[in-house]
Amino acid sequence: RRGVGLDRRLDLGAEALEATGWKLVGLNSKTATANTTTAVDPTLTAWVRFNGDEVAYNTSCNVGGGSAQVADDTITFGALRSTLVFCDGPSGETEQAMNAVMQGTTTYKITDDPSGALLTITAQDGASGLQFTADPTVGGDAFAPATATPSAGTTASPTS
Repeated sequence: RRGVGLDRRLDLGAEALEATGWKLVGLNSKTATANTTTAVDPTLTAWVRFNGDEVAYNTSCNVGGGSAQVADDTITFGALRSTLVFCDGPSGETEQAMNAVMQGTTTYKITDDPSGALLTITAQDGASGLQFTADPTVGGDAFAPATATPSAGTTASPTS
C-alpha cells in the first residue's frame, strides 16, 4: 500500500488525507497582483486530521471537528463545532485564517516537497488558503473512542 511519507509517491483523495496528521505551516493569500505565503509561527501547533467523513482540527487556540466530504480534489466542510476560547495575536490570526478557509467546498492538492508531503487547501473564493506538512504526531488521538462514564443509576451512594 502506498501512503503519504512512505515512498514519496502520493495517493489522491481521502486515503492520502487520512494517512497522517497535517501541521499548519503557511497561510496563503492571492490578489490580482501577487500570491503570497506567510509562515506560521513555529511555536504554534495548528493542525487538521481526516477520518472517513469527519475532520478534527486545532487552530492553536481552539479545537473542533465536524463533517468533511473528501473527493479527488475537493473537500466539502459541513457545520464545524469548536471550543470558544478567545484568541489574539498570532494564535488568533491562525484561527481566523483556518475558520475562513475551512467552510463550504474547498479545493486541495497534495504535492511532494523536500520536507515531505505538502497539503494545500484553498478557500471557495480562491483568495486564501492553508498550507500543511504531513506530521503523524499531530491530532493522533483526535478520533480515539470516548471513555465511558458511569450513568447516574450505577454509582454507589453512602447509606445512613
